[in-house]
Amino acid sequence: MRRLRTAAAVLALSTGAGLLAAAPAVAKSDLDLHADRATVPVGATVTLTASGVSDDFGGDTMLVCIDQRTGARTWRTLRCTSAATLNLSERATRAGRLSFRAQLLAVTAPGRTSVDRTSAVVTVRVG
Repeated sequence: MRRLRTAAAVLALSTGAGLLAAAPAVAKSDLDLHADRATVPVGATVTLTASGVSDDFGGDTMLVCIDQRTGARTWRTLRCTSAATLNLSERATRAGRLSFRAQLLAVTAPGRTSVDRTSAVVTVRVG
């Protein structure tokens, strides 16, 4: 009987420890992208502001980048900065939709980056 109680106590303690170990990690990163206008005429300039911070990668350098996609093409990076905020003006050269996203990247080694998070897509109508 004594062994049964001891086994039950050990099981209860190990189950509780497992629950603590399985608790979700708290990410301390944030990323936001904002366009100054949702609709612009052809030839107008759209101003984008991306801001982001993270300590998920320890002391690694973080980059805030703005990417653009026109139509169904792949994303292309317009600019990156190691500052917490990136302001960028982009001219709308033809009618249609321009899609933008921001990415928060950690520089993990020279020439190597790892994506920490990606913002929601911001779409600007050009017409």
